[in-house]
Amino acid sequence: MTSVVVMPTFNGQRHVGLQLESIAGQTVPPDEVIVGDDHSTDATLEVVGRFAQRSSLRIRVISNESTLGLAANLRRLVQACEADIIFLSDQDDVWDPRKIEMTLGVFAASASVDAVAADSLPFDSRTGRHDELTWWSSMLRGREPKPDLALLAYRNFVSGHNLAVRRSALGGALWPEGDISVDYWLALVFAARGALALLPTPLVSYRQHDSNSVGARGRLGRERNLAQLARTSATLEAVRKLLSEDGRLAGDADAVLTKRLRFLSRRVRYLRHPLAHPLTPLSLLSRGDYRDFANGWRSFVGDLRTLGRPSREAPRARGTDELRKGLRLGLYADLTYQADEDGISSSTPFVGWLGAIADHVTELVVFGRLIGEAGRLAYPLDARENTRFVALPYYESLHDVRAVAAATRGALRAVRGQLKELDAVLVFGPHPLGDLIGLQARVAGKPVIVGVREDLSQYLSHRLDGRTGRIARAAAVAMEALHKAVSIGTGAVVVGEDMAGRYRSSRRRVLVTGVSLLATHDSLFAEPTIERPWPGDRLIAVVGRLDPEKNPLMLLDVAERLQGIGQWRMEVAGTGRLGVELATEIERRRLGGVLRLCGRLDRVRLIELYRRASVLLHVSHTEGVPQVLYEAAAARIPIIATAVGGVPHALAFGAYGRLVPSDQVEAIIEALEALSRDAERREHMVDAAYRWARADTRDSQVARVVLFVEEIAGMRRPASLGPATLPKPAAGPRQRTAKPARQD
Repeated sequence: MTSVVVMPTFNGQRHVGLQLESIAGQTVPPDEVIVGDDHSTDATLEVVGRFAQRSSLRIRVISNESTLGLAANLRRLVQACEADIIFLSDQDDVWDPRKIEMTLGVFAASASVDAVAADSLPFDSRTGRHDELTWWSSMLRGREPKPDLALLAYRNFVSGHNLAVRRSALGGALWPEGDISVDYWLALVFAARGALALLPTPLVSYRQHDSNSVGARGRLGRERNLAQLARTSATLEAVRKLLSEDGRLAGDADAVLTKRLRFLSRRVRYLRHPLAHPLTPLSLLSRGDYRDFANGWRSFVGDLRTLGRPSREAPRARGTDELRKGLRLGLYADLTYQADEDGISSSTPFVGWLGAIADHVTELVVFGRLIGEAGRLAYPLDARENTRFVALPYYESLHDVRAVAAATRGALRAVRGQLKELDAVLVFGPHPLGDLIGLQARVAGKPVIVGVREDLSQYLSHRLDGRTGRIARAAAVAMEALHKAVSIGTGAVVVGEDMAGRYRSSRRRVLVTGVSLLATHDSLFAEPTIERPWPGDRLIAVVGRLDPEKNPLMLLDVAERLQGIGQWRMEVAGTGRLGVELATEIERRRLGGVLRLCGRLDRVRLIELYRRASVLLHVSHTEGVPQVLYEAAAARIPIIATAVGGVPHALAFGAYGRLVPSDQVEAIIEALEALSRDAERREHMVDAAYRWARADTRDSQVARVVLFVEEIAGMRRPASLGPATLPKPAAGPRQRTAKPARQD
């Protein structure tokens, strides 16, 4: 069977890129994706276009010259399809990688199935947290989901974000013209025909935000509630007419449908003109209609509040985020830069993540300390047309107070000359110069958002000791206080949930993210590692700097235990301050047969190491979210990592990798043994980690950061942002009796 995904879009630039990424990451990709844009006024088409250029998916775009409305737009898309199976897609969800594969399996198992609906798991777009209950559980309030017309007439628990239909069956099931709930129409018609199948696995992370036209959250607002109720009523009326003509409507289904239609029509009439029908809520309450078809007392009280406030009904409830195009963003991070005839480069790969922000803004102005002499460092700042580099005076070290003071004066002058051209400034730190730049921008009336990659105090505590360490840690506390002060009233972008708790307050918004250097279509995702037999060559890969905070000397004790066990060995990629000491101890303890230092590896050799490795081991003392976790997850290598900093949250508290306490060798040995004992859990963990890395790429992270900055800068209405990690469809969501769904 061939398959096509149809995605109607309207002002969906905020989330459509992440949704397309999740479709591209399917275990069985669709043969085609058709995007139907309903005359968006934001950058939706630009986002789709950029994705299409770099994606291997076949993507076709149909752009409406005027706004048609969802039902008409979707009709146009469906009529353009040629594939056997049509998957309906919202513009703002995240698909489980197995969605297409599992759904096609249901169609293949029975020729009598013409439509398949799967469950989904709602998540809060602002926090990324999933609900405890699946969508079906929330809507059905404890009833067992069945492809039954009477049950569907009672509650429309089938939603278009998780529905697929057989194209050949649509001839007699295409919805009529008008404002119709297309997904509900299809579910009712196919259920009446006995051709609807239910797939209870949650296969979509269903985004809940302020612009949902239908959702699992609280009241949508009076006008949008009214529009949705009227749409549902029109849908039921049209379905009732069709099924009556076909002789498919009788018994319980007819009774439930009739009763619900009566409730909807009376409620809509009341909400439109409450003063003309003041007793309607009491009448509906006495009949039990609020209990059966709404949210009981909450809906009743909400309706009573409309008395005396006549409706100003809007014709459609659609996403309304409006982007004022042209975000000009200033950016500072404490990196060292150098220039030559080929452009600007830096000593840290983080510059690639920063440079990717240019794909999502009109202009990116990067401020950085530039080494005087020409030269080339390891990592280039990509030369994009909309990126400018503003050189700041260079100083070697913060310990050189006079040089720092002179450089700071020059840096502030250079930045001051650029501020009038900027809409916002993003400052990564804590760092004295960065925060002075931030304060200067605040004085100039520019919103400043701070970035935080890891705990500076913890970092210094493992690099410095004695009196120097105490002074440095005290300075770090002061710098963090200044960093927080710069962002009062604005926001902070923090790496890892561990740091988020330090920055959250009633006066500061926080966006939690990671820092992945893997692009959406990085070659690492395509490496042939999935077929690796366990445990293969029993090779443990360790990748990272050999500096005190990374705890590399612990590897010596791990190697001694492995030497006693036999078979396992380690290869360590990286250089740093403790490299010589580590090499000396390996020789002294005669661990050369178990522990090998490889030095710094280029990308080709690093990927080759991942291809050979059985396990990735990460033993750091302090972290934000280390890049090596993303790389190992993308390469489908089981991960064992110390539970420090942002690591536990990044690895979903053990769902994506084995977490061990810091400095406990025996815990690492036990984790290795556990991976060997439980093949099913190991494979599930590897697959889940891969999906996380595939969704939480550099591209999706920087897009979320830019959207966050736009909100802080007042360039779009405040709304929920996507999750910093891939929403995790729970393996076994609780199917308990639900509290009433919070939809009116």
